[in-house]
Amino acid sequence: MPVTAQLQSDLAQGFASFHGQLMHRTCPLCGQDNAGAPALFPSLPWHIRQCPACSMVYLENAPTYESLSGDSAAWQQSWREEKERRARREPVLAAAQKVTHGVRDAIKPRDKLTALINRYIPRGNVLDVGCGVGHRAERFPADVVPFGIEIEQAAAQRADTLFAKRGGRAVFAPALAGLDAFDDQSFDGMVMYAYLEHEVEPAAVLRKAIAKLRPAAPLIIKVPNHGCVNRSVRGLRWCGYRLPDHVNYFTPATLTRILRDTGFAILRFNFFDRMPTSDNMWLIAHRPHSTA
Repeated sequence: MPVTAQLQSDLAQGFASFHGQLMHRTCPLCGQDNAGAPALFPSLPWHIRQCPACSMVYLENAPTYESLSGDSAAWQQSWREEKERRARREPVLAAAQKVTHGVRDAIKPRDKLTALINRYIPRGNVLDVGCGVGHRAERFPADVVPFGIEIEQAAAQRADTLFAKRGGRAVFAPALAGLDAFDDQSFDGMVMYAYLEHEVEPAAVLRKAIAKLRPAAPLIIKVPNHGCVNRSVRGLRWCGYRLPDHVNYFTPATLTRILRDTGFAILRFNFFDRMPTSDNMWLIAHRPHSTA
């Protein structure tokens, strides 16, 4: 699907707001520098590359950590603005999604994350990486003690207050630094819900995260599915393209590889977790009993 003039204008405005706050990234999966490779959308200032060596799709000129933190995190603002722009560009679709999401939430109050937590991590210390304001922990089992890491300061403070009531805490920091606040093998489970697509150093975070898990402890991941049919049909209008705060675009193959490359074993990743008709993927990995 071609990039419309309005969409291109919207993305150019968003790009301008990050002037001087961008970093150059090599491939987050294999490390290759793809500066000379063609972009998936050549007319855009945001450079989305597909690595010719490993097929990983990623944002090469991503925002720096500094631009993502503080009381008024830039990515939080860009998310709100992008949501408003999408509604203006496609008002009928936006209205339909609002109705369908409301119906879905009404008939299925126990979401998939809650069900997976109940099944795989029913008790113990659980770390939510990218925990936001901590609202997900309200649906965790009573025997779970919630901990979190959040890059946005006000959200981290709200999560910390909420988690403290159950014996846990939240840390205000980028994930790579925030993980250092916890002892090795201190968690019975970990959650990365709608987080890994935002992380500019996903492999480094995963390598550090596995050390914080006890042997056999699971990691629950949810990310957009770049391999889905909807992305192929809608092109840049696909809901998973959210620039600039989505910096990694995983397919089933690249998500599996980055986890195995960083020491995890795949516990569950079946057809229903990665259906080609779904915009999202769910994967449960775990730390093997031996990580040597």
